[in-house]
Amino acid sequence: MAIFRRTLRIARNLLLGLMALFALLLSAIQVHQRLMRANAERLYGEVISFELLKTSGTDAERKLSHWGSRLQREGNCETGECNLAVRSADWVASLKIFANHEWLIRDYSWVGGRAAIFDGGVQIANGVVSRKGFSVAIENIAPPDETGRWHYYLRGGLVQSVSSFREHSLGQCGEVRQGHPEYCVTNPYDCAKCAYEEVYFTPFAPASDVARISEINFYCMTRWSPCRKIADVFPGAAADYVAEDKRFESEFGNLSIANQQEVRIWWMRQPWIHAREAENAVIAEVVWTGEIPMPRGYESTKPYPGAKLRLVEKLKGAKDWAPGELRNLYIGKNHPIGPPEMYASMRVGARFIVLFGPEMNRDRLDAFYYSAWPLNDVNLAQVKFGISRDYLDRYPLMP
Repeated sequence: MAIFRRTLRIARNLLLGLMALFALLLSAIQVHQRLMRANAERLYGEVISFELLKTSGTDAERKLSHWGSRLQREGNCETGECNLAVRSADWVASLKIFANHEWLIRDYSWVGGRAAIFDGGVQIANGVVSRKGFSVAIENIAPPDETGRWHYYLRGGLVQSVSSFREHSLGQCGEVRQGHPEYCVTNPYDCAKCAYEEVYFTPFAPASDVARISEINFYCMTRWSPCRKIADVFPGAAADYVAEDKRFESEFGNLSIANQQEVRIWWMRQPWIHAREAENAVIAEVVWTGEIPMPRGYESTKPYPGAKLRLVEKLKGAKDWAPGELRNLYIGKNHPIGPPEMYASMRVGARFIVLFGPEMNRDRLDAFYYSAWPLNDVNLAQVKFGISRDYLDRYPLMP
């Protein structure tokens, strides 16, 4: 009888010990998750609070210095040219034991663990904050399906300032920017197990719009019920994209694909917007008109109507256009983009403002996007305004 009681007491103590150990582990995970969420919220608030092109690099570095060893510096901050970034991950993403034992990851989610990673930072150029950004990704694990397979779901996104949208995919930031050329919410990369929302904005975007589209629901990092939709993590951005997509479909959904493409390049029909997006802008004079042979790779195509241009003045970029060198400009349907009346005015001696991408002697409009505008005071003022909004040359991206 004594042996039975002793065995029962050992079993009870062992059970209580296991329960205490589980409670301790559960508490540790929850504390860790909430500390990580608090750190993510704090970093996000700090990064977003910096005023682009206004906050000094010294102030930004001082405000982020409390992160200690987690603050990564790249470049020379003393000369006002550096990157500052803070990155953090939870146990699943940072400890090798989880990578080597997948069953731990599955069990981790059952006790409230959420595999997550976040980072945020700024670029300092010419002594001021020229760029800022924050990203977060949260992984959820669903129960096994009827085949016994486990499924992992990743939800996340990026909030990033830009000088112009050519730094990123113009295809993603096309028609959805119409009406608000200073910010863009991309079509979320979405699949069965992942979704990623991207928010881009310039320093000139209204603060109220930036606050709305860059809202992040950090509660997804700690809630027991996982956030399964991208709208759960980025509610403002997701709602904005859905609204813009519905508007485009209602207004232009019945158009042909070709006409929809015309709508998608609406920004090229706004001189100041295209001047901001284009890598190069020049004033050029027509010295010849006629048929221009197609460039290499398109020799089988018939010659295309066009003009030869002589450089008059560089407004932006165009570093490889030497004085006296002639460049081809294809004209006709879709070449170049601009007012219809411009085609008839493309005559010898006429001057135009030409906005173009990396190459000029290419025929495919979607390869480099160019437009030409008659040189007059109105167009020149708009182009110069657009160029002033693109500060990439003054605050270049660090390699």
